[in-house]
Parts: sequence; structure tokens; C-alpha cells
Amino acid sequence: MVSEQQFPGAVVIAGTEGQLGKRLAALYSGMGHDVVSLSLQFGADLDALATPLRGKPISLVVFADDYSGDDHDAAWIQRADMTTALERLVYTPFRLASLLEPALAEGNGKLVLLSRASAMMEHQNDTGRFSERPFRAAAHALWRCLSIEWRDKGIRFGVVAIADPQDQAEIELMPKAISAIGHEKSPVTLTDVNGGRLPW
Repeated sequence: MVSEQQFPGAVVIAGTEGQLGKRLAALYSGMGHDVVSLSLQFGADLDALATPLRGKPISLVVFADDYSGDDHDAAWIQRADMTTALERLVYTPFRLASLLEPALAEGNGKLVLLSRASAMMEHQNDTGRFSERPFRAAAHALWRCLSIEWRDKGIRFGVVAIADPQDQAEIELMPKAISAIGHEKSPVTLTDVNGGRLPW
């Protein structure tokens, strides 16, 4: 169980338009935390979402989404498919994290990106998902960069891969996994909900 002492500031769950985000927000709310839910619908005004959160410490930001790219043969992927995935999986979390960085630094907070075990690039994925997997991998790399760039500000990073975003038992393990994220000086690594290190 995560204590109030570990999260004295707000807990921000971004992506609560989907079931994964809603369940995670409910979980932290049920634990007594001050939870702020952000919907990240495509085209959301990220500056407007971040404005009410400025000026107060944030202890945790979790990017949780149910985005799933269509299964396409590579020959059928169009620019629009890739633009949507890039916007959702890479640009949106990066932009919002950048806007919330001062509040995270003030709160000595954690910035956690939830990903999928199926997005690991060192494993073959028979269904393809070329409109999703490359962009999740890009987001992993971006989080790895930020974990170095912002570590002296006291911001800790996590990238946690879940096997099944519909599995409530797995979601309930998430607070423990997030609580285990510490002040490592090495770049962030991809882990599962039990803290096990995964290949990129």
C-alpha cells in the first residue's frame, strides 16, 4: 500500500477517457490520494489541461491509455495512421510532461508511462501493429532521455509494461510497481508490474 507520506501532492492520471485510466484513477482515489483526472482525447488542448495544475506540487503523473493501433500489413499503413499514433503515444505525453515539469520538480515527483508488453521491439508480434509498436518504442526512448535530463531536478521516471490492460488484478499491482520507482542514476528501464526488467 502506498502511504500518504509518499504522495503529499496531487496524483495526476492522464488518459481517463479510457477504462485503464479510469480504473487507475479510482484505485488511487480509493487509497485516499488527491487525484486529478485528465482526458486526453485526440486534439485536446494540453496547455489548458496543465494550467490548473501549475503552482502546486505534483507527486505523480501517470500516462495511461487504451490506445491500440489497427492490425495492418505494412503495405496498407497510411500517413494518417502514423500521424495519429505519433500524436497520441509520443507527442502528447512529452508535451504534457514538459508543461508539468516545474510542478513535478517541486513535488519531487514521479513521471510514469504505462506501455504494453506487446510493444517490446525485441520480440516478434505476429499481428504487426505497425501503427502502434514503433511509437510506443519511441516513447520509451524519449522517457529514457528525460530520465537523464531531469534527474537532477529530483524527478523520477518509470516505464511499466502491462500484459493485459483489461486485467483488473494486474492494474491493482500498479501502485506497488510505481512505489518501487526510486532515485536510480542510470536511465529508466522498462519493467513489468512486478518490477522485473524487460528488454526494450
